[in-house]
Amino acid sequence: MGSLLTLLYSHYKRFADNNNTCDRKHNIINSNHNNNHNNDNNRRSRHNHNNNTNTSAAVTNAIPLSSSVKTTTNWRKTSMDVTRHNFLQVIGQLEAIIADADFLTIDTELTGLRRMDTKALNLLDTIDERYFKLRQSIAGFNLIQFGLTCFKKSVTNTTTNGADTNTGGYQYDCHSYNFYIFPQKSPTINKAMGDRVFSVQTSSLQFLANNGFDFNKLIIDGISYLNDAEAKLCKESFDAAKKQNKTVNSSPMSTSAVTDEDKKFVAEMLSKVQEFIADDTHKTIDLSPCHAFKRRLIYESLKAQEFSDSVEIKTIQVSPTSSDRYISVSKIDKLEKERKESEALTEAIGFTKVIQMIIQYQKPVIGHNVMLDLMHTFNQFIEPLPTDYKTFKAMIHSLFPIIYDTKHISSFGPFKDKIDNTALGDLYERLKTSPFEMTSSLVHLKNGVYSEGKTLHEAGYDSYITGLCFVGLVGYLGSLVDPKIERFDQILLQDYQNKLNMIYSHDYHFYNMGAEELVPDRSHVFYVTFPKEWRTNELFHLFSAFGGVSIGWTSDTSALCALKDPKNVDKIKKSLLKTSANSVYKVITYDEFVRKTSKQSETITSSLVNEDKRKTIKDEAKGRTSPKQSTTTPKTKKHKSNDGKKVTSNSQKLFDESIEWDV
Repeated sequence: MGSLLTLLYSHYKRFADNNNTCDRKHNIINSNHNNNHNNDNNRRSRHNHNNNTNTSAAVTNAIPLSSSVKTTTNWRKTSMDVTRHNFLQVIGQLEAIIADADFLTIDTELTGLRRMDTKALNLLDTIDERYFKLRQSIAGFNLIQFGLTCFKKSVTNTTTNGADTNTGGYQYDCHSYNFYIFPQKSPTINKAMGDRVFSVQTSSLQFLANNGFDFNKLIIDGISYLNDAEAKLCKESFDAAKKQNKTVNSSPMSTSAVTDEDKKFVAEMLSKVQEFIADDTHKTIDLSPCHAFKRRLIYESLKAQEFSDSVEIKTIQVSPTSSDRYISVSKIDKLEKERKESEALTEAIGFTKVIQMIIQYQKPVIGHNVMLDLMHTFNQFIEPLPTDYKTFKAMIHSLFPIIYDTKHISSFGPFKDKIDNTALGDLYERLKTSPFEMTSSLVHLKNGVYSEGKTLHEAGYDSYITGLCFVGLVGYLGSLVDPKIERFDQILLQDYQNKLNMIYSHDYHFYNMGAEELVPDRSHVFYVTFPKEWRTNELFHLFSAFGGVSIGWTSDTSALCALKDPKNVDKIKKSLLKTSANSVYKVITYDEFVRKTSKQSETITSSLVNEDKRKTIKDEAKGRTSPKQSTTTPKTKKHKSNDGKKVTSNSQKLFDESIEWDV
């Protein structure tokens, strides 16, 4: 049950986008603080989870994009599910499909979104603070489903009298895959990664179940994975085993532990195998059951033979209820043996192989609200997330040099005034209507079928819908230029390239993976401390004479307040900053707040480092005086890490907020 509970909060990254009352995180925000960000709720997540909103319709080979399709019918795509049973078959075809694709769309399902012991998002987070919080929040949660759809532009043809004629039009052919990912336990894999542990948020389990998530398929049939370091260790282990198999070591037959009876038994088995090799009528021979020591003698003797490269040697249990085992020897072509060894390595590396292919071919990657998808992908399949945003950004850009976020695209430029709700399902429905008018003939799904059921909340299907939205957005952008561009074009999208949507922020609207973020002017932002009894209304009243404020709570007794009318900054400096000195509240500028918190953090860090040094000296002295006693290794890394608990203990009080993380 412990493993089963790990399947929870995946889809909450999907549905804070809804501005209806079904947005429970929105309700939590309002009930806790009566915050004034109601208008932001329609831009916070990737999916609208209103059960009355339907986002796709029945199709045979592709989802109709025509606005004439009735939206009262729910349809759920059963995409090409990939498990450990068909993984090798799919991976053999997938590389060529990725290599030939024009762009790839991705989506993920996760076991959790935010650990309750981490800091919540603040409306006025800096870009570094936001990354720090995201990094802390995703620790321990797993990516359990990965959706990948590969799109390739093709020319449309018509058939007349048996002959194909180029119509001059085009469509997108695509292949959609839904990978179930679970850290399977096996001797081969566990040598590299050990027995993994991950956690969940309980509210996700019910949500996933309500949306048809197959937990049995995940746990029993999920594909395992290794990160880069583990994959290298695994490959080294495979190479070492192959090298050992080709090396004839001193045989245990020469040791004193081998009796004459053992030698006679091994000689008989070897003779049987040699006869078997010379006989073309049989493919496999099963030797007599024997204990482990004799099996080892047989194995060592067989691998020393010239025919060792043409046989596969396995140890097989006689029956499930028996402890007896025997050696089975099968004839195998040398090339076939190498193929099986390669497949065994691919199977051990698991889903990470897919990520390696995406990185290798460096195709444009598209997602919807894709920042968390990328962070989890990096953390789980590449290496642990770096401690700072700048390093993460540089590494992501080197691995995925071209990224587009459909949520960001649909929130800016010519779409800003035409699309009210950028949740994935609502965006898809909107793009089927005027002035966008996506057409049903534009995308042709080459694999997978459709069956009646619920929509969205399956990674493979969501990646497909993300691709359809991307095609619709690109098509509309192309219609605005002269001459019109009717297909994916990087020049057309240059203003959106590598810009990823940033949720719940006052003045940072996107992460820029390809360039430095512009630092917003916060001269109109003030830091306010006040009695614990104060609520949002008191803050509104305090600033009511200055045009109102947007509030980002940092603790129960403090908040960052951004003026809605920056022209009133001087008025506040003349009144509130002076009068607050003798009041129950205190107001300071944002610059002063940053200086104080930075100085305070440096003081705390310096104090902790000095404490560590003293402890190190004390431990070393103790080790010299009592060499037989074990010494404690100083935990200096704790204080050097950007996210170490001791270093950030004061920062948490300054920056934390009690509202829920709403994405």
